[in-house]
Amino acid sequence: MRGLYDQLARLIAAHPTLAEHAHFVLVPGPDDATASSPDVLPRAALPDSVAGEVLRAAARNCHLTTNPARLTLCGQSVVIFREQLMSKMRRSCVLPPNEVEAEGGTSDLNAHLVQSLLDQAHLCPLPTTELASYWQHDHAMWLHPSPDVLVLADRHDQYQLPYEETLAFNPGSFASDFAWMVYRPCAKMEAERSSLS
Repeated sequence: MRGLYDQLARLIAAHPTLAEHAHFVLVPGPDDATASSPDVLPRAALPDSVAGEVLRAAARNCHLTTNPARLTLCGQSVVIFREQLMSKMRRSCVLPPNEVEAEGGTSDLNAHLVQSLLDQAHLCPLPTTELASYWQHDHAMWLHPSPDVLVLADRHDQYQLPYEETLAFNPGSFASDFAWMVYRPCAKMEAERSSLS
């Protein structure tokens, strides 16, 4: 995994304007090596030994954060959460989405996920057998008050859903289709799909 961070550092170093003006926020995912257990949330930030080259390449503009990460961007609160949440929530659902649709609801799994998280005001409303959390740090998982933007970075397909006053989106897996999402604070309730093609 460290080799990928070294590649990112070389890419940043090759573009000095980017290194000087862009901000890089590195949020550890479920497969990244951190000081905390990969099966317990919240996760600690990436150690310098893993992301040290990126820190040097981006100088003062690289930020190693925990997972979940909370940012304030142009006065808007942004929560970034990297977890394979869709598959874990599907394993633990009580009513399958097709039954909910018959009762007048929606069958869109993404909408179910976003609504479940925001209505329960928690990033991981699952039993501890599915995904454990450090009780003394569980407040980091709360979504109260609801953020302006909720980024659910998952390997699941890309989507964006406005729900009440929150824009929730999943940038998808960059490795599968080389695509990502761009959020502009001035646009508020909209994220734009971008790709290399």
